[in-house]
Amino acid sequence: MRLSRSGLGMLLINLFILAVAIIYNNNLCYLMAFLVAGFNGVAFLKAVFNLRYLDLKAWQVDSNFVGQNALWEGELINRSGQAKFNLEVFFAGQTPVEFWRLKGGQKQKIKLALPLTQRGSFTVPSVVVASKFPLGMLHVAVQWPQDLKYDAYPRLKGNPELTANFMLLPEGDQSGQGTGGDDFAGHRKYQEGESLRHVNWFLWAKRPDNLQVKVFAGGSKLEYLLRWADVQHLADDEAKLSQLALWMFTAQEKNISFRAELPNCVPSLEDGTKVDPQYYLHALAVWPQPV
Repeated sequence: MRLSRSGLGMLLINLFILAVAIIYNNNLCYLMAFLVAGFNGVAFLKAVFNLRYLDLKAWQVDSNFVGQNALWEGELINRSGQAKFNLEVFFAGQTPVEFWRLKGGQKQKIKLALPLTQRGSFTVPSVVVASKFPLGMLHVAVQWPQDLKYDAYPRLKGNPELTANFMLLPEGDQSGQGTGGDDFAGHRKYQEGESLRHVNWFLWAKRPDNLQVKVFAGGSKLEYLLRWADVQHLADDEAKLSQLALWMFTAQEKNISFRAELPNCVPSLEDGTKVDPQYYLHALAVWPQPV
């Protein structure tokens, strides 16, 4: 509980009247002081009872990238038959969501934003439900601890382009020609031992040190392999994580399937199991902790 500015002003007035009553031994001032104190006591009880029979249910919290907000969703339930007034719901230090009136039995959906300032995996902080009823003089609050967890993925930063260098060839096809068709998808670096059938000799003539292979998507769905080795040229781990996160974000935006090779996670690439993209993003969030 804390006093609002108006509540602090009322307290100072009460103390002033009481001081005058003591100094001058004035019965009228004593009466006024006790009346004001009684009024404040009733206001306090009203504020406390205004929070009784309220329940807060958490639904979910969405993870997001550093520099953006994680969205917490839940509902505030009035389990009494009487209306509740002048309510606020918020995270400490954040702008509150305000409700002037919550009817008896009513459920109110709530969305709260959690600014993400650093990478990692976190537990949602306690949600505060507060009341300034009846006159805004007292600010009475109750905290609801949360057990939901969310990830703050690395900040999106770098080059968003997904090139053919990241493409995985269809199983059993090492020539650069996808099965089921001949749709040209781009170029990627030549890998030792591959057939020279689809080497782009025109590009090689311009740059003999850069042997490129034509990639054909065919009828199969494109899939990309994003590797920690592809970002080793960047200055530090945070820059590397940001670049990988941006590639993953771009792939999801374009509905492109991808896999990732990261030092702190080793999902099998051979058993055909599809790994949820959120698994890779979680691995980036908690780096270098293994997952």
